Amino acid sequence: MTAPRPSLPDRILQRVRNWPPVAFVIVGATVLVAVGQVTGAISSLVSLVHRPPPKEMHAEFRKVGVEPRVTFSDHLRRVADGAQHASDSLGLTGDAVLVEFEIAGMYNRECVLMWSLYDAASQTLVSDPAYRFQAAAGFTPDAEVDRASHEIWFPSPAPGRYFVRVELYDDKDVMLTFADTPPFTP
Repeated sequence: MTAPRPSLPDRILQRVRNWPPVAFVIVGATVLVAVGQVTGAISSLVSLVHRPPPKEMHAEFRKVGVEPRVTFSDHLRRVADGAQHASDSLGLTGDAVLVEFEIAGMYNRECVLMWSLYDAASQTLVSDPAYRFQAAAGFTPDAEVDRASHEIWFPSPAPGRYFVRVELYDDKDVMLTFADTPPFTP
């Protein structure tokens, strides 16, 4: 009669008992490294899913300026727009509004830069819908405090004295801040 064969766990234990002492150190270190990596990965995922609320939320325009009588082609050169445009539109003269802004507490939330043209004398919106509540750019801040600049170009309106109001909106269409350019004549 032959002796019963040991069970699989018993065979594994027997082999492990025969390991040299350095093997236990290597296996232990490997397990510790693996546990550390798994713990770090879980910690990273938790921080992405549960991001603490920002310490501060604010938005402000740092600079707002206007440059009248800018050709569309000059505007495109400045903003490095790689899109194709009709050649007859390149010679159009318009006005450029340059803005620089800072936004905090909006990490990874979509924001929109809007603009509208106002009559400087009456301080009222112009009636032409092409100059009212226009989206200039959408962006998503990639840091808790982010800065950006943008140039807005539009065809010159009828002769008169105007200013442009720029506004920043969050992803819930709440206005975060606004600023007015100095009055200008196109």
